[in-house]
Amino acid sequence: MAAAAVVGFLQQSWFPVIEQAINQLPNEGEIHSQRLDWRGDSPVSLAENRFLGITVDLNHSGGVRSPGHVQVEFGHIDVKILSLWDRWKPGIH
Repeated sequence: MAAAAVVGFLQQSWFPVIEQAINQLPNEGEIHSQRLDWRGDSPVSLAENRFLGITVDLNHSGGVRSPGHVQVEFGHIDVKILSLWDRWKPGIH
């Protein structure tokens, strides 16, 4: 039952955001030699809801923050996964 609940949550909360983000990708661009060759604006939010946000911030400048519980942020050479906890740690910078 726990597995069914997790799958149901992901289907309703995360998969629509992932599909929307894929649909927002520019026609040009690729991953080449372990680097994201992004031809669109940066930073930019591709899709989000209250549970998940998907952004592109090539230099991880912090210019786009999602209100979602989890934010997946694609950079030039890496991916950051941020949670509400990462963004709201009191007194920690």
